[in-house]
Amino acid sequence: MIYSFPKLLDVVALLFIFYFIWSTLAWFVFKDVGSGEFVTDLANFKNFHFSLITLFRASTGEDW
Repeated sequence: MIYSFPKLLDVVALLFIFYFIWSTLAWFVFKDVGSGEFVTDLANFKNFHFSLITLFRASTGEDW
């Protein structure tokens, strides 16, 4: 199990880079979208922080 931790850190770093790139792109493209059925105060792309959380929620299937 100890030998698998470096590989696990590689996967976590790769996922963070993936989320960083796509949340930055979504932030610039969808920052002016108004609220609606799926876009709420907690799930939106108005800044990088909310964009990252929204993409993580969508990828894990939470509340979708």
